[in-house]
Amino acid sequence: MINYNNYVYLRYVLLVNIIAALIPSMSVKGRANDPLLHSTWWTMDQHSAVLVVSLAAIFSSALAFLAERSGNRQWWIFVGCGIVAGDFPATFYLATASDSVYLPLTEMYVDGTVCGVVAGAVLTLLLRGRKRSAAA
Repeated sequence: MINYNNYVYLRYVLLVNIIAALIPSMSVKGRANDPLLHSTWWTMDQHSAVLVVSLAAIFSSALAFLAERSGNRQWWIFVGCGIVAGDFPATFYLATASDSVYLPLTEMYVDGTVCGVVAGAVLTLLLRGRKRSAAA
């Protein structure tokens, strides 16, 4: 059963993962540099980073939440969840962008890994000391 405190912590985890994914995806700035500008399936007016950051944050928050719910609270699990959030934008663009688009992948992976390690440290401090609720 999820109570109010779990929702509060889930919002913090989501916010940390959004920041971890947003910083590397800022390497692709501007509508003219959008890797999905000429793709047929992304026809929205917004930059594709909206999609990438939200997918990264939701996926890595779900991983962190599942790890926390199952009792796995080792530091390396949360650092791994942060690195997944940080490296997700570069991996997504690598998989979906056309070959003619220039991507700063090295910069995105380095920034994503560094931001992911920092986010994992924050997630460890945030979630490691929590007590399991009596209803869980």
